[in-house]
Amino acid sequence: MSGTRAMLLPALVLSGCFAQTERGDLTVSWTIGLDQPTASQCESAGIETISMRVAGTGWTDEVETGCPAGERFFSAVPVGEYSVTLRGLDAGGCAVYGGSLSGVHVASGSEPADAAVILESVTPSGSMMITWRFEDGMMCGAHGIEEVHVQILSDDATVYESDLPCDDGLVDLEEVPAGSIDLMVSAFEGPMEMCYVETNLDLLPCDDLSVDASLSPCI
Repeated sequence: MSGTRAMLLPALVLSGCFAQTERGDLTVSWTIGLDQPTASQCESAGIETISMRVAGTGWTDEVETGCPAGERFFSAVPVGEYSVTLRGLDAGGCAVYGGSLSGVHVASGSEPADAAVILESVTPSGSMMITWRFEDGMMCGAHGIEEVHVQILSDDATVYESDLPCDDGLVDLEEVPAGSIDLMVSAFEGPMEMCYVETNLDLLPCDDLSVDASLSPCI
């Protein structure tokens, strides 16, 4: 008898470790402004596909579907709170519309949770990667520089400005508004300012722009 109990106890303990996660269903729907996403409305808005991301604690899903579909059904979603982010992409994969919804609660044993997202026109954007170095080839420590100041203007409006650790050597930015870009990278070596300035860079929608900033004494 004692031998049988000794064999059963580990089995019972192990079975408790594999308790099933409660799950429910979720329906994500969208409109273009207040308009239903018919084929003609999608074409008028320049949207070909809808990219969606559903994210919550311990579960994330990313899918794409045609714009006129109007909704997407997700089954067996773990119970919890979710945020839903949608982007309307044109034929080139560039986001021209977007929208999001947070606090979407998925429950088990009930009707599917409904996440209705309103898509609104978004400012076309691209991404920028800025690397920096010193013209003389020496490192940050040799110049006694700890921070580098990076400022980005898009069509004369500041869209990014920050002091960054010099040793990082780069900053990678997404969602930079497309347009005419002015860039300044600067740092102080004692009383002397080191600079790199580039103006009228052309950042196209959904483009990736890389800039290698060579810092030298400001003129």
